[in-house]
Amino acid sequence: MQASDVLLQTYQFTDEDLIANRAGRLTSLQKVRLRQRFYEHYFHWQLWAWLGVVLIACCSCWFIPYIDNPTSPLSLLCGAGFFGLIGWSIYWIIQAQMRWMGEMGGEPQVEKICAPVRPQQTDLLIPQIYTLHFDRLSFRVSERQFQVVQEGRSYCVYYLPRLRMIVSIEVME
Repeated sequence: MQASDVLLQTYQFTDEDLIANRAGRLTSLQKVRLRQRFYEHYFHWQLWAWLGVVLIACCSCWFIPYIDNPTSPLSLLCGAGFFGLIGWSIYWIIQAQMRWMGEMGGEPQVEKICAPVRPQQTDLLIPQIYTLHFDRLSFRVSERQFQVVQEGRSYCVYYLPRLRMIVSIEVME
């Protein structure tokens, strides 16, 4: 299988998508796929936030009967943590919507950068973070997307600048 075919499958775009991206546009099918990817990403983080809210709520319910004074620092801390995580979660939902609408409000502009890639894997975090560096830009990618690029090889990357999302990629000849 050729490198271009592997990139096509891994980054989930078609030849028609690539032609439109070269012209600075997205296809309608790409918009649907990107919206799905975008919301899956934010759903993942929202899930962790809501699990934190539930954990704090459970701790609050467990501690409150043991606290003589409902205005004690421990009960205030539990309440602040509970409502703080709810507020933080709502803030990120709004931010995700604003970023998406800012990028997709009109006709989104696809930008291009052609440069050698410098992949970087962060081992200290779980889950691991995979990043591709192209000249002055960096993109977080999945493990599979990380594995199909070859360090030092030059690629043309088509991306949405506000979302920092790769929409297609091709090997420079």
